[in-house]
Amino acid sequence: MIVVKHKKIGDISYVSHIDTMRILQRAVRRTGLKVNYSGGYNPHMELYPTHPLPLGIQSVAEYLMVGADGISADDFLELYNKNAPRGLVGTEAIELAAKPKLVASVNVIEYSLDIGRALDKSIENIADDKDYHIEYTRKGEVVRKNTYGKVFYIKTDGGILTAGVGTGENSIRIDALFKKIADESDIYVCLNDIMRVNQYIYDGKEYVNADIYLKECKKGLRR
Repeated sequence: MIVVKHKKIGDISYVSHIDTMRILQRAVRRTGLKVNYSGGYNPHMELYPTHPLPLGIQSVAEYLMVGADGISADDFLELYNKNAPRGLVGTEAIELAAKPKLVASVNVIEYSLDIGRALDKSIENIADDKDYHIEYTRKGEVVRKNTYGKVFYIKTDGGILTAGVGTGENSIRIDALFKKIADESDIYVCLNDIMRVNQYIYDGKEYVNADIYLKECKKGLRR
């Protein structure tokens, strides 16, 4: 099993998750490498992504698990990058004995946005505010959602706004959150500038970066 860390940047950030998977599948197929297929009546190439990226949001921290054997991680990464679109370029790869439980384990995803000017430090208190809500439109209806328990932290460092938000049932629209913060600060932002920068496994005590998690899987310290 090879796990490739890759980007999703530029115009390709507007490509849906399903279509992105098709592009990745074609890129892997063009490498000419033998990739394992699932069994059953409808076999498919063993490609497993992590949590879907919201449409229009960019990322430097996407992970693709590939059922490929008999090739080193470095050689796979080189072949992958020769065949993948520029917006999906791989940055590193690791070889593992088995598929890691990355999707089930990652429960906090970190996003950042360059606001352009310094923000009030009080914004960081939003994560602890039980009455903070965001609003967005879905299927023509306005949705109002409480952020408490879904936003793990917010940091402001100069003009850089960073937030760690939950996954699954604890997920939240990061574009709506950053837009509300920007609006309340009377700042215009381009939501396509939002970048997914890290994925974490949070155990209640510490945030373990997915890169470290994968290295620990290789050493047999995690599964």
